[in-house]
Amino acid sequence: MVLNRNVINKKILPTSTLSLVVYAAVLSADSTLIPEKAMNIDDSGLVIASGSICDGARYRSGYGSDDKFYNQGSGKAYVIRPHSSLAERFQAAGDSVINRYVDAVGSREETVSLRVITRQVIQHLNALRFAAEFSPVNDIALQTKYIAMMQEYTADNLSNGVFCYSDDANTNQNDCAFAPSGLFHYVALWQELFYSRALDIPPGNSERETIINALANSARLIDAGIPRDSSDEITDFSPTAWGDSFSCDFSSGSDIVEQCIRYNCTGMVNPSNGTCSTDPTYDNAHLNTLGTVMLGNSIDPGLVSENRCNQARRGFNTNLNSSTVSNHLRDSGFGWHKDASQMVQIVFYAIAAAQNCSL
Repeated sequence: MVLNRNVINKKILPTSTLSLVVYAAVLSADSTLIPEKAMNIDDSGLVIASGSICDGARYRSGYGSDDKFYNQGSGKAYVIRPHSSLAERFQAAGDSVINRYVDAVGSREETVSLRVITRQVIQHLNALRFAAEFSPVNDIALQTKYIAMMQEYTADNLSNGVFCYSDDANTNQNDCAFAPSGLFHYVALWQELFYSRALDIPPGNSERETIINALANSARLIDAGIPRDSSDEITDFSPTAWGDSFSCDFSSGSDIVEQCIRYNCTGMVNPSNGTCSTDPTYDNAHLNTLGTVMLGNSIDPGLVSENRCNQARRGFNTNLNSSTVSNHLRDSGFGWHKDASQMVQIVFYAIAAAQNCSL
């Protein structure tokens, strides 16, 4: 199966048959081999928050956080191995989003209900997505909230062609911060959420086309920032070399690469909050980043060329076979959890997209 704009039935076949086989294998892994991980895996075989500290201990300690729902794999895991405990988790999270994220623009508060693109807010929206899809109670209200929030984000944050940070559409037009905390969060979180939404919408719909365009443009921008050697090959996987974010002004230039200026913590400040807090592209994010480029080519080969896709696939294979990746997977433990999701979520889509790219 090759990913393209006509792929609709993602609930049955989200990426490829191989992808679901891999999901099932990961979810079925024997978590008892690593006790501290097993503590955080329920009967569905899934870690539904950050790893290594069990749920009860985390909520009784100072470790708690309201942005620990990186796990886009939760939805596919639930389809493969449904369990009431996970459905209840979706339900509680979705109800919380309805109560917290007020619709009235003038009543939204910073760090509480502003609809910005950050790892915290997008994780909440991701949780609402699964609640809308799988919760047995209040499902109409959850679906209505999810669709409304996604439509607002698409109109206010994606309509300029990339994923802009602000809750204000005018700010996003003139001073768009793309991935202000680092590309790591885009490839690990935002991209898959919106791609999944696009697959739910029939072709020709303006919301779908806006999302697809933003995904393709963002992939092209990310690809332009990936370090290459003198032969145009991707061989440098040091985290700091991949850590750039972008500040975009759409009033100048006509090409997304011209409109967006790269910056990192040695240069410009973060335009979203006046500080410099760009995260590097960690070792566990290179596969997702290269998968992003291949997915971009599958979505729109006019923006991400076949040649760039080929380079990404070769770099992907090099990184996949490296000791850095194998050690990270080994050290992360068995089961499907936050770290595994951050590391390979987009890889499942790239399995199909890579068919368009040659070695």
